[in-house]
Amino acid sequence: MLGLGLIVPALLTAVTGDAAAVHQSTWTFFLTHQFAWGTARIGTVLAAGALAGALFQAGAVGPVVRRLGDKRAAVVGGLLGVVALAGTAFVTVPWSLHLLQAVGVLAATGGAATQSWLSRLVRPDEQGTVQGALTSIGAAAETMVPLAAGVVFAWSLANAAPGLVFVGAAVFAAGSTLLLATTPDLRQP
Repeated sequence: MLGLGLIVPALLTAVTGDAAAVHQSTWTFFLTHQFAWGTARIGTVLAAGALAGALFQAGAVGPVVRRLGDKRAAVVGGLLGVVALAGTAFVTVPWSLHLLQAVGVLAATGGAATQSWLSRLVRPDEQGTVQGALTSIGAAAETMVPLAAGVVFAWSLANAAPGLVFVGAAVFAAGSTLLLATTPDLRQP
């Protein structure tokens, strides 16, 4: 039977997914507002970030997770995600946005490490249940979070606080990372 030790890493996965969905759903609107960028510039920045992320995932995430261990890599990735989200909220010049984008690429370690940790917490016959639950959580986040983020972003524009949605995402990510950091590492025998 799935243990309670799965709740915290699963929560981290859900909240991290929610924070990523906030970023994905408001990024282009935020950049248009903050820097008056057009679609070509935003597309170029997104493509560069996606390429950097793919290269990092392919070449570095595995070795980083092996070196730090699942839990420590998940916590480090979560903290880097908090920095990227919170920093984005207050970015005023493009070069700092690119720096934060690089931090966000490094933060991807957290998601991979959390997935690895979760898969090691359960028996082989429970893997499908865990992965199905994580997929369901992700689907729910990808459905609900953009709507909520859009509402918060619209409100924040009307109140001269366009980065508020990223602050909110950073707070949730920080809380889940703290919870993960203080959770014992319960492994299956």
